[in-house]
Amino acid sequence: MAFFMFYKEGKMKNLSVRNIVLAGFFLAVGIVLPFFTMQIPSIGNMLLPMHIPVLICGFVCGWPLGLIVGFILPLLRSMLFTMPPMYPTALAMAFELAAYGAAIWICNLYSWSFYQCNSWNHITADRDSNINYGIRKCAFN
Repeated sequence: MAFFMFYKEGKMKNLSVRNIVLAGFFLAVGIVLPFFTMQIPSIGNMLLPMHIPVLICGFVCGWPLGLIVGFILPLLRSMLFTMPPMYPTALAMAFELAAYGAAIWICNLYSWSFYQCNSWNHITADRDSNINYGIRKCAFN
């Protein structure tokens, strides 16, 4: 509850009901996903199943919810299933995933111009003028 006190009245846009529900969904996926990926150990060790939902949550819901989900996920999973062990693995992963959940949002901000210049209209243009316009927009944006 103390987290919501840091938000001012006009800054509550990111904490919509939709984003909170999505954060809960990503938390649930982060708890369940390691069960499926650890059935094949070689795949489970490569995928890092608790990192994927935290990264997607930070990308979709923003840095505050990505940070919260990243911090809570390994601790909750350790309390429920004793895997990863609470000390030192889950504690270290809590800070690591919290940093990932917050940092991926910054990557989302800086990659927006990349997504704008790769829109369908600029890639599938029929005329040279549209293709040149798309290249100029990507190069000088």
